[in-house]
Amino acid sequence: MSKYILIIIAVVFISCGTTSNDVKKYAQSIECYFRVSQKLEDREFVFKGTDRNKKYVELEIGQFWDIYDSVEIGDTILKVKGETDFRLIKKDTILIFPLLFNGKVVE
Repeated sequence: MSKYILIIIAVVFISCGTTSNDVKKYAQSIECYFRVSQKLEDREFVFKGTDRNKKYVELEIGQFWDIYDSVEIGDTILKVKGETDFRLIKKDTILIFPLLFNGKVVE
């Protein structure tokens, strides 16, 4: 019986493996442009704010971008669909955050 349980566990772990291509596809599907009014840290990074039309926006992203510590209230987050980088627009500069997977930049 324990042999079957170990086989089932092994199959589950192998089939649930996330690859850099999976992460890249996920990243390319995201699109947003909004001014940050609040940031939270839970299992994911959560940013809240308003878009160009003053519509409330809540963005929850995985820790695939090293952006959280750089974001301040009032900054603007821009993510273009089809690209993998996030742009953080501050008053005097724009910071670009590449997609990371297992500590390496995904291109």
